[in-house]
Amino acid sequence: MALNVWGGLNAWPGATSYTLVADTGNYAYTGTSVTLTKSGAAGSTLNLTITGIPDGSYMTVLDDSDGIRVQRQNEVYSSQQVSIALSVNVGTTIKGYVDDSLNPSSSGAYIEGVTE
Repeated sequence: MALNVWGGLNAWPGATSYTLVADTGNYAYTGTSVTLTKSGAAGSTLNLTITGIPDGSYMTVLDDSDGIRVQRQNEVYSSQQVSIALSVNVGTTIKGYVDDSLNPSSSGAYIEGVTE
């Protein structure tokens, strides 16, 4: 990810705060040195139930409603359920899929939910 600041830090005399917008979120600049801190997404949980999925670890790929990938990793499913901590705001619509553990994968499940 690249951030471009046009006009330099002295472009707005008297200003004490700038907001830089990047494709992955909002970042704020404050002070006399450049320090970028993420603001906005405090974190949430996606709770899933997939009927018939055996206990085990499965590749789980999740995107937000803008199509931005928020996670791609193995998650452990137990009793057909999993809870996944995500760095997105509560109430974010998530879409994605779970692959079976075969190589190559021959089946999976489409998933969609809203974070809590």
